[in-house]
Amino acid sequence: MHKEVLNKNQVELSPFLKTFSKDFGLVGGTAIALHIGHRFSIDFDLFTKSFNAFVPAYQSWIPGLRFTAPGMTRIYSMY
Repeated sequence: MHKEVLNKNQVELSPFLKTFSKDFGLVGGTAIALHIGHRFSIDFDLFTKSFNAFVPAYQSWIPGLRFTAPGMTRIYSMY
C-alpha cells in the first residue's frame, strides 16, 4: 500500500474511516492511488450498497467532523 499518496489530513482521518469499513468500501482515485502510488489524493470516495447504512453514519458521525473551507461563505448539505 502506498500511504505516501495521502496528505496529512487524510492520514489523521484514516482511523476514523475504519469505523465505516463494515458497510462502506473505498473506491475511486484514492483507492487506486493507494494500490499503485501513481498520484497524490485529496479526498476519500466511499461506496455502500445500502442506503440504510448511510443514514446512521451521516446522522451520528459526519456532523461531528470539523473542517475548514477557506473562501467559503455558505456550506450546503444534501441530507
